[in-house]
Amino acid sequence: MRVTRVGVSSGPRRAVVVDCLFDEVEGSPARREQTQLYGCTLVCVPGLTPELAELVARRFALLGEPSRVRLLDALHERGEASVGELADAVGASHANVSKHLNLLFGERMVARRRDGPRAVYRISDPTLIRLCEDVCAGVRQGLRELNALIDEPANHQEATP
Repeated sequence: MRVTRVGVSSGPRRAVVVDCLFDEVEGSPARREQTQLYGCTLVCVPGLTPELAELVARRFALLGEPSRVRLLDALHERGEASVGELADAVGASHANVSKHLNLLFGERMVARRRDGPRAVYRISDPTLIRLCEDVCAGVRQGLRELNALIDEPANHQEATP
C-alpha cells in the first residue's frame, strides 16, 4: 500500500482521509478500508478508478464550454448573482444563462436559493476557483513564453546591422 494523499475532514465527525494505492494481490481488486487512528477515522480509498475517471471527465467536459467558465468567473467576482445579473455580466440571454446554470447545478458546482421570485446562484465547490486560477496562470505563462519567442527574432534583427 502506498499513501498518495492525506486530508482531514471538518464537521461533527472529524476524520482523516487517506488515498491509498493497493498492490494487487492475486488479482484482487482495490479495496476501501477503515480503521481508528487517535480518535479519528482513517479511510483508505483506491487511486483513480474507472468510475472516478468518468466523474472527473464529466466535470472537465462541463468546464470545456467558455460560457460556463465566464459564468463561474462572474459568480466568483460577485459571490452570488441572479440569472438576470449574470446574463448582463456575460452578455448572454436569460435562457442561455439559465441552461448553463442548470447544468452546473446538476453537477453540484453551483448552488441556488430562492430570493422572492428569483433564483440566486453561488459557487458551491471551492475547488473550481483554485482549478480555474491554476489553469489561467498556466495559460498566461504560456502566452508570456510565446510572446517572448515572437519578440526575440524581432529584437535580434533590430540589433543586427
